[in-house]
Amino acid sequence: MPAEDKTNGGAVTADGGAGEGSEKIPRSDHSVPIHSLIESSQSAHGLRHSDYAQYRSYCSRRLSRLRHAKDVRKELSHGGKSGGQQKRGGRHAYQPRAFDPEESNRHVNYVLVSLYQAERAWSQSMEIKALYDAAREEAKKSSSSRPKKKKIGGGTAVDLGDKKRSAPSKIRSHQLRRLRRAASFASELEGLAAASCDGPSALEARAYASWMRGNLALETGDWAAGAREYGAAIRLCGELEEASDGVEKREELERRDYFHARAEHVIEPLLRYCRYEMQEGGMDQSDILALKDAEQSLQLKSKLDALRAERLRTQASGGGMSTVSFRGRDVPVENEALRVALLEAADLKAELKKNSSQEGSEEGGNNDNNDSDTKFLSLLSGYDVAAAVASEDLSEYEGMKAGPAVNARRRDAELLVGYVKYQKLRLLMRRNERMVDELREKERAAKKVCSGDRTDDIKRAEEIAHLYDALLQDARAVAALPGGGQGGNNGDDGAVGGDEEDEFALEADADVLRIRALRSYYVARLYASPSVGKHAEAAALLRLSKSLSARAAEEIAACQDMEDGGSRAEAMDELGGAIEAETCRAAAGAFLAKTRAGAQSHPSSRSVVGGGSGFLRRLDDFDASASCGDPPACLVDAPPLPEPIPCRPTFFDVALNHLGEFPLDDLTTHVGTHRQKKGGGGLLGWFSRG
Repeated sequence: MPAEDKTNGGAVTADGGAGEGSEKIPRSDHSVPIHSLIESSQSAHGLRHSDYAQYRSYCSRRLSRLRHAKDVRKELSHGGKSGGQQKRGGRHAYQPRAFDPEESNRHVNYVLVSLYQAERAWSQSMEIKALYDAAREEAKKSSSSRPKKKKIGGGTAVDLGDKKRSAPSKIRSHQLRRLRRAASFASELEGLAAASCDGPSALEARAYASWMRGNLALETGDWAAGAREYGAAIRLCGELEEASDGVEKREELERRDYFHARAEHVIEPLLRYCRYEMQEGGMDQSDILALKDAEQSLQLKSKLDALRAERLRTQASGGGMSTVSFRGRDVPVENEALRVALLEAADLKAELKKNSSQEGSEEGGNNDNNDSDTKFLSLLSGYDVAAAVASEDLSEYEGMKAGPAVNARRRDAELLVGYVKYQKLRLLMRRNERMVDELREKERAAKKVCSGDRTDDIKRAEEIAHLYDALLQDARAVAALPGGGQGGNNGDDGAVGGDEEDEFALEADADVLRIRALRSYYVARLYASPSVGKHAEAAALLRLSKSLSARAAEEIAACQDMEDGGSRAEAMDELGGAIEAETCRAAAGAFLAKTRAGAQSHPSSRSVVGGGSGFLRRLDDFDASASCGDPPACLVDAPPLPEPIPCRPTFFDVALNHLGEFPLDDLTTHVGTHRQKKGGGGLLGWFSRG
């Protein structure tokens, strides 16, 4: 058959052959017209008159030719042995072999094998389904007698009388197994096309895989999944219909008509049937409309993303984001992919800022709005993509031989990497700073309400300390960014050493000192808390925080154009006052703890110290205080403690009127009799006598 050799296995390879090696395989961008191949193969080999058996045989022969092509025979026709034992069929039998999607860049036959495997499994499933339907009809006509075998479509109808071979449930299970296998091969084709094919081919593979998965969902009765997959297939067909190079060629017009007809006459009826079954199954019309709106929103989002990508490419090619400013230098951006990534990050940043201004918070990120969180994460991902592109350029220049031109390019590449990382780190630091400000506001509000329980204050201080840990790491990473001299020698202060110390380095050092001072202050508060009680360590940390805050104030004053320099200098002044107060509190807590330990060592003072009475009753005692006591100090007793008072003398006067003289002789006799009765019983009762 001449049509079988139309697209033989000897297609153009990606690298001239399927050679061995672990090196990275370059992307080939194969052009595989998937639907065109399927249409020509099906129309020429039996499916014009629904002969699935003939088409399945053709797919098997085509797979054999693709696997035995000269360049891929070793990789696709034979696999390794499993467990040291040869599989059934001998050494020349086909053994499947797993490979990474990137290996499909070696040869186009990798993609075609998955395509025709899916087609063969699908055609066999349809063949079994046709035989199954014919057998059921035959069984209905002759229910009283065993049905005879009947030729249908070049095959043999299944004999329902042989239950071991042709039970309806087994036939149905076999059909579904083959259809699941077809959907699996279609998903594999989608992954291979995404890794090695061009854009239109990858879209065709996605549309084909969605259509095959929809067929499986339709056969299994999963109407919602079927509607979702068919909707995705229609959307992708629409994208393929609209994708053109602007030239109205004959092939272009035929391709548009083909995808339009496939979406309207092949997939759309299946989608309507799935929605009908969903409605008949009890699903509300609103849920079906919501599913349809979700499909339309996905289609609209895809179109908007495509338009946005095209706009960014146009801006990048037109000179947009051609230079960036970093550390006082204008760095040229020559890589177009990097310009596109930076433009996309700038758009995402503008959207995030606009959304945050509408919600009343700057740049979102830590609020409860899902849209802001999604945009914040998208912006971080955008910076990661730009950093990856810039790092690739830098690694390429680092592999070149040193020279004036190469050194200049390498310097620019380092500055670009530093610029992208700085933008990401600044975004993260601003978000954490806002979270710290919110916790401080809660702390100030809690101080206005007098409460003996300080558990919430300790938890807030712990959260702030953790946030300052993250901020300190980011600040040190900013200080270590390239572009400020011949090297970065980070000492304990996080400062950047170098011969050229620019304004950026001064601001980074000041920021590191400021964050270290604040972190030391809040860690000292945790050490001085009642649950820890390490007052000596707290005093040492407070002294360190005071020293760091003074140095940070000097560094901030030395920076001329520092962002929020005035507010940060005022924050350092406020921190100095807070350190003084906390130092006095820690010293008092240490003294009270020492006094309590000495008082508890004397039994005479145990009833007084920490006895729980009010402060007015303990003016001369040094025990618990509001900052370090456990439990906290009590100024007054509320409600007041009960005190003993003498009863009224009138009570005893009235009682005396009812008392008379008791005879002493009778009392003595009564006591003696009672004592004898009490001690006379038992085996050893005589010990109590006398």
